[in-house]
Amino acid sequence: MWPSTALSSGPMTKKKARTRNFVAVVLLYLGLATILTSLHGYNVNYGEKADKRAARHERIISLKGESPWAYRLAVPFTAEAVQHALSPLPIPEQDRREAGYLGVRFLSMFLTFLALHRFQRFFLPTAWAFGGTVFMAALHGPSFEHYWFQPASAPDLMFWTLGAMVTMQGRDRWLFPMLVLGALNRETVVFLIPIHFALRWGDEPVGRLVARCALMGIVWLVPFVAVRQVVEVTGWADGKNAIGFLRNNLTRTEWIAYAIAFAGAWLALPFLGWKHVPPKLRWLILVMGPYLGLILAFGRIREVRLLLPLGLAFIPAMLCVLKAWDEEAQAPAEPQAPADAGASS
Repeated sequence: MWPSTALSSGPMTKKKARTRNFVAVVLLYLGLATILTSLHGYNVNYGEKADKRAARHERIISLKGESPWAYRLAVPFTAEAVQHALSPLPIPEQDRREAGYLGVRFLSMFLTFLALHRFQRFFLPTAWAFGGTVFMAALHGPSFEHYWFQPASAPDLMFWTLGAMVTMQGRDRWLFPMLVLGALNRETVVFLIPIHFALRWGDEPVGRLVARCALMGIVWLVPFVAVRQVVEVTGWADGKNAIGFLRNNLTRTEWIAYAIAFAGAWLALPFLGWKHVPPKLRWLILVMGPYLGLILAFGRIREVRLLLPLGLAFIPAMLCVLKAWDEEAQAPAEPQAPADAGASS
């Protein structure tokens, strides 16, 4: 046998143990973000419609195009800046441009995983929070289907998740720059306001909370309106309207099947074990209703990337239910009352 040797000079302090755990989690999420970014690059950035991506990019940076993607400026202009920054290098123009898009996607997914992990820790132990974050990562692969551009979705999910995290931490001042940057990225960052309201409800006077949310609304509205003053749009993308989207979303069986297979279980479980869902997550689930309505009226449910933001509320709620059910299953059985001995003759 090998001689017994000590692996460390003394017991590990709590601070060192936490640092070790943090570094391990960071490395794991870095790996997940890297492989998912590569997958996205192969399937979307360099997919069959790469030429259409280039054309749409040029239209956006010229401040023209169809609604709503023409208003989503942040990522295309970031990609354009990266393209110019890399211009002295012997790199093809397409690669320089897509490097910017892929860089934003990598950073968005990595920060989303870190923030979701930290957010779930307010409700769940570390192992369960890690499992929930890995579950979110696993959903990304199938969410890359049925679109060829849409770079705003990943940062939008990041802002939702970071906003929930800083709300729980009480660092509300960070919500305001998120709203400004998020409004330049995608209009749905406005949901930071109901997310903040749901998670803070009951923790402070209602008047103060309402006043902060009203201020958040103004901060979001200013860039939202400003962008629409400078961008020249030529109608809705593909000539679609709310009636057409709603009809397809409610009648196209292959779309419905794909969406249900993607999200049906984790959307249903919190309702099946509603009594085990913490109150803050209950409120958060309820404020997701209008977002789901927007998807049905203005999106395609087969583009399940649109369902990923629902995971902010439903994934930790689902895990709280599963954890409670697991504890119930592991609990020792209650002793049975003895049979009535007087019944014997």
